[in-house]
Amino acid sequence: MSRRAVDDVGSTDYFALLDAGTDDAGRLYVAGDGVTAMLRGMAEQWQQEARRRSDLDARTLLVLSDRLTEQADQLDEQFGDHVKRSGR
Repeated sequence: MSRRAVDDVGSTDYFALLDAGTDDAGRLYVAGDGVTAMLRGMAEQWQQEARRRSDLDARTLLVLSDRLTEQADQLDEQFGDHVKRSGR
């Protein structure tokens, strides 16, 4: 699943991707797919920055974006396993 919240100037609002809420005690809860969407959005932004000739090292940005995407994939798998185990 991929979700993006982008404003009029193309800036991504990562918090909007989180689908966050609170319980009666005020604890913050975040949907797992929102976290992975946020990570993928950040990785995509780094890839775009690497393609533009920025002050940042393009190779480093690409490696970081790949690692961030891998982390999102691992989290998706872990979240799915948890849902299966919990019967939801």
